[in-house]
Amino acid sequence: MSTDIKIHQEYIAELVAKQSNEVMTEAEAWHFNRRMGIGGSDIGAILGLNPYKTPMQVWEEKRGIAKLDEEREAAYWGKQLEALVAQEYAKRNNVKVQRLNHTRQHADFPWMCANIDRIVWEHGKKPVVKDEIRSKHLLECKTASVFAKDWGEENSDEIPYSYWLQSVWYLATLDATICDVALLRGGQEYHQYQVMREMAVENMMIDRARQFWFDHVIANVPPEPVQLNEVNEFFRQDNGQSTLADHETVSALQELKRIKQEIKDLKAIAEKHEAKVKKSLGMSSILIDHYGQKLASWKIQQQKRFDISSFKNAHPELAKQFIKPSESRVFRV
Repeated sequence: MSTDIKIHQEYIAELVAKQSNEVMTEAEAWHFNRRMGIGGSDIGAILGLNPYKTPMQVWEEKRGIAKLDEEREAAYWGKQLEALVAQEYAKRNNVKVQRLNHTRQHADFPWMCANIDRIVWEHGKKPVVKDEIRSKHLLECKTASVFAKDWGEENSDEIPYSYWLQSVWYLATLDATICDVALLRGGQEYHQYQVMREMAVENMMIDRARQFWFDHVIANVPPEPVQLNEVNEFFRQDNGQSTLADHETVSALQELKRIKQEIKDLKAIAEKHEAKVKKSLGMSSILIDHYGQKLASWKIQQQKRFDISSFKNAHPELAKQFIKPSESRVFRV
């Protein structure tokens, strides 16, 4: 047994032991199982190529730090429609597909995990026999808005990059050759794409995933923050000392100043145009064109807010009990 596998197994055993006495909901159990390794939906974020998730967020999920958010509407309907998309794929391609009910692991690297949607029958033979996968043909089922971008020519591999990486990851994990991607777009358009195995990309992904899993997840060391909110959270405190700016930081600061000034200038221009539109509205609530189409509105909205100043004046001693000091780092250029 290699050292990596031993370290991984010891980590998983410890993780399971800590959770063994906890009663979990179905959603909590699903998230806990995802902590056992790197999955296809993680790899794009780890590589910095997922527009909706960062490496830091993946790390927080794997360490059990991330708060469990409610399932989004799009994700919910994606799950509900998965079987329908798979059925349509089978019908259009005159094949049978089989659902895989649990997470699969790479034969040599158990931290590589795959939750593939379906596996396709090949040569009329059942793809899974006694829990052994014998088919090299996978299927992923997706749903997307009619306005979704990055979906290219049908039957090509021109799909959103995070989905392409997910497919390549599944091919590597299950030692498969082809991953078809069936898409239901806008609830009324069926499209189909195909991703083939890419060994150069696969090797790079495995190396990066291994580094992330062992150097960050198991070692409990967060990756470098990427987005502004992550940087703010990661460096909440200051030590009062100075640091020397390198060339890259100076360049970033100069670009930041330029962009901030540009935003300020654009804001001034926008305010002039907004003033013209509001003057045109005058006392009216709605602005329309010659066809009666609504262009803009300017209406009174009522809001109820807690009047802190009045409360302090009326109940000064009581107000003191509910005032908490707060700290924040102020950034100035």
